[in-house]
Amino acid sequence: RVQLSGDVPSTWSGLMPAWLAPDELSVIWQGQVLQRDEAWHLALVQVADQTVWVRDDGLKLGQSVRCRMLARDVSLSTQPPAPSSIQNHLQATVHAVVSGSHPSQCRVTLAVGDAGLLLHAWVSARAVHQLGIGVGQPLWAHIKLVALVS
Repeated sequence: RVQLSGDVPSTWSGLMPAWLAPDELSVIWQGQVLQRDEAWHLALVQVADQTVWVRDDGLKLGQSVRCRMLARDVSLSTQPPAPSSIQNHLQATVHAVVSGSHPSQCRVTLAVGDAGLLLHAWVSARAVHQLGIGVGQPLWAHIKLVALVS
């Protein structure tokens, strides 16, 4: 029986948590290749009013792509990013904080940009407490890896 229909990014968020393990929690964003950095084999993808760097295996400018971000690859901070090996930094607002299956873990759901793109982060309950993370709080999301999916 069909439970949801629509484009992949929208339906992924609705179905995915029910059938994937918690450490596979992710979102898929639809975007277009805005720029290519041939020296570093990276492409900059525009998603709504945000941009993220992805691996470039010969993408074309303007090409439509789907970007998947795993919650386990997202870290959070209350300060603007310092120089780091992490290349993707997005300003976000906390949408929800939910306890995980283990008392040490929390899932923080973020709204990113003017479009309110959803993004998840698995963080420790201790980090939630230490950073004072709560609904409505502005944060920085640091995404270690953005994968392209078919």
